[in-house]
Formats: sequence, structure tokens, C-alpha cells
Amino acid sequence: MNARIPASALQPTASKVASVFTSGNSQAVRIPKEFQIKTKQVKIIQRGGDLVIRPKYRTGAEVLANLPPIDAANLHEWEAFDQTIRALRDEPAQERDWNTLFGEDESKTLAKSRAPKKPPPSAGKSLAPVSTARKTKGAKTP
Repeated sequence: MNARIPASALQPTASKVASVFTSGNSQAVRIPKEFQIKTKQVKIIQRGGDLVIRPKYRTGAEVLANLPPIDAANLHEWEAFDQTIRALRDEPAQERDWNTLFGEDESKTLAKSRAPKKPPPSAGKSLAPVSTARKTKGAKTP
């Protein structure tokens, strides 16, 4: 397979030397300002002799777990949110112009896809019988 490598993959990556120090029983790396990450946690991956540091984003479950509880003080905000969601659910489905999308009449497209397929040309012809008799040494064939 001769896949092309994107030009962006061939560009040199930015690098900088950073200091490593001990913090308690752990090692820490001082991340330079131009590489600062806007997250509280990172994911560290070891690939051979390299360490890759990536931002760790919160999952949907973590976001939901941190929502404030519903109580009388903020109930009106939750009711407004609930009404917005219900209004979005009650919207009718979008109309689509299938003729423009497929370039032909939708009924013709559906008819073509539902039409029975023709059997291959050799499907009705019988093949020559194959002999299953075993030949033995010295036996005469008729």
C-alpha cells in the first residue's frame, strides 16, 4: 500500500529542555511556558524510551458527577434547561432533498435497490459430471 504521508507529519516538532526535580517521593518536570497545558491532570504514556505527556480531559460521567444538586434554590434554572431540551426533542425531523443529494429521482433509486438481482449467465447451465471412481493398478478401464 503506497499511502502518502501528510506534510504536517514531516514537519519538525517543537522541543525544549526542561528541568526534572524531586517533589516528595515523585519526580516532577517543569513544563516551559510555551508548552503549558490548560488542564489539572495529564496522561503519561511510555513508548520505548520516550515519555509522552498528554492532557487528560474529563469524561462525560465526571462532568455530570460535578453538577450541583437540584434543590429549591436553583430549581428554576433546571426547569428552564429541561424545557429547552424538551423543545429540541419536539422539533420535526429535517426535510431532505434526496433528488439533489443523489442527482436523480428518489423513487428510481429505491426501485433499483429493491429490484431482484439477475442470476449470473452460468447459473442455469449444468456442469459436466465428475468421475469419482478410483483407478487401481492393473485395472482395465471400460
